[in-house]
Amino acid sequence: MFGAFTTAGPPPPPPPAQFVLSLSTVGSGSITANPLPVSGTYTAGTVVSLTPSPAPNFQFAGWSGACSGPGTCSVTMDAAKSVTATFTLKQFVLSIGTVGSGTVSANPLPVGGTYGAGTVVTLTATPATNKQDASGAAANALTIHVAKDSVHFIANGKLVKGFSKADLKGFNVGGQAGLRVNHMLDLHVGEFSVKNEK
Repeated sequence: MFGAFTTAGPPPPPPPAQFVLSLSTVGSGSITANPLPVSGTYTAGTVVSLTPSPAPNFQFAGWSGACSGPGTCSVTMDAAKSVTATFTLKQFVLSIGTVGSGTVSANPLPVGGTYGAGTVVTLTATPATNKQDASGAAANALTIHVAKDSVHFIANGKLVKGFSKADLKGFNVGGQAGLRVNHMLDLHVGEFSVKNEK
């Protein structure tokens, strides 16, 4: 009499490989993965879709790593992979204009012609030196202060040009001197005086 025999079947297949997908960001923003990893890994062959989410005042600039460029990103997990999303601060142009005669200065000045989102810009308006009387005619006073080491040109009480002794080196005081006014300032001299400061 023979005993019972058992025949062993083939060994079970090994579990599928698991891979890690590393995600990182440059700038302010986040990345959403679909599907999410299980215990921090993905089963080999899983296709993962990544979606960038910029923070307020930021914009998505592009992918690097397993994905590249600004388009969509889908990663097939056949090995350990990494993906980086880059976010940049939004930039805006501040256009400044004037009505009438005067200038506007900005602080801080723009970088490359634009300001980063959230930048606080202080504007200072400076009226032109031109003045008018009640009839609308020009009523400007021009004074030249001549000192030992300098000469200052003052229009309506505002210094518009100054020269130091070094600037005046070689200046022929016996000749003629004048003040050339940019016509864009619309400055018309109505009163003229010269003061010698000793």
